[in-house]
Amino acid sequence: MVLGLWIALTGSTNAEENGERWYTEDQAKQGKLLFTTHCEECHGKNGESSPTWNRPGPDGLYPPPPLNGTGHTWHHQLTLLRRIIREGGTKTGGRMPAFESKLSAEEIDALIAGFQSVWPEHIYRQWNGEAFQRIPQPEIIRELLRELE
Repeated sequence: MVLGLWIALTGSTNAEENGERWYTEDQAKQGKLLFTTHCEECHGKNGESSPTWNRPGPDGLYPPPPLNGTGHTWHHQLTLLRRIIREGGTKTGGRMPAFESKLSAEEIDALIAGFQSVWPEHIYRQWNGEAFQRIPQPEIIRELLRELE
């Protein structure tokens, strides 16, 4: 009965298509606190990073990308975001340390929820299931995803 009413009102059973996100408000709040503790120093107070985030520095490594929806983070699937946080960013040309010994899987999900919660709705919708398929991924990213399969 409730599902039937939901479909009648929204035309869909997919909550995310209807403006809802995969995480809870509590996860987003926890994630914002974790971001302040573990990520703000490199990614910026509001996840804005630096204007040159998409160009390698003199050492050949990339600066931290913005996590506020203005960079390329929304191009990556949730499984890859989890992996980069867990294992660090060296495989993708950055210097981010691994957080697997500092954050649990639940905390990593909360962290992602925290930075995704500030993404504008149109960016979140592009990320949610479609962006990865439309946007050509660099070989290094495709290689990491093959390892996840």
